[in-house]
Amino acid sequence: MVSDGVFDTVGQWFVIWPVGMLADQNTRLRNGGLLPGGLIAFGDDGTGDVFCMKPGQQDVSCWHPIDGSMPPLASDLATFWRGWADGTITT
Repeated sequence: MVSDGVFDTVGQWFVIWPVGMLADQNTRLRNGGLLPGGLIAFGDDGTGDVFCMKPGQQDVSCWHPIDGSMPPLASDLATFWRGWADGTITT
């Protein structure tokens, strides 16, 4: 609600995708076998690992498509963003 995506100018990628990218990115990842159903991706770490949530839940995880792991990152989106911005949450 504060912005339409968050762009990392140093790394040149959207950490948080703009609203216009959400559906396309989720479809592209699912069709490529890189995101399981039941997850909604909303951004990435710049290496191909995506930040995601499950519908109806508040916790944020990071889906690693190479090994299929999904470690939790934060209990909610606000905590995730504060931790990502201050460097206490990484992937």
